[in-house]
Amino acid sequence: MIPTFRTVSRVATTLGLSLAGLLAVSLPIRGAIPSANAAALAPGVASSNAPFHLRLEKSEPSKGAVLDASPTVIRLFFSLPPEMAVTAIKLSDAADNAITLSAPRRGAGAKDPVEADVKQALAAGAYTVSWKTSSKDGHPIKGDFTFTVKSAGN
Repeated sequence: MIPTFRTVSRVATTLGLSLAGLLAVSLPIRGAIPSANAAALAPGVASSNAPFHLRLEKSEPSKGAVLDASPTVIRLFFSLPPEMAVTAIKLSDAADNAITLSAPRRGAGAKDPVEADVKQALAAGAYTVSWKTSSKDGHPIKGDFTFTVKSAGN
């Protein structure tokens, strides 16, 4: 029996894998994999791929930080190099007004952070950084965090 797209998609979702990630593991196996075999193989796939998923490791400013001065740059450190073509960083104030940032950029090193310059000095208050990106296997991730500026300007 050949598994349907719906069956394969459910297995991927149940295991927290992207469909592309599950298929990438399955494609080298020649021939069709019956549904039962795919489900039996999937737990091993999930445990062996877990350390290889893209995730945010830290940020500058950090989540919940209280800063004495306005930051000049937002830095996001990921576990793996993200796909920059789909990476976005947004900064907003407590009233959800957008703050202008430069386009995200990243150095060539595997551990280089994604950075975006803050184009203006921030007033005292709470701010939210929202970000989204994807790993090479197409698995999208997103998140947000807040920080506070105690004093206006730099």
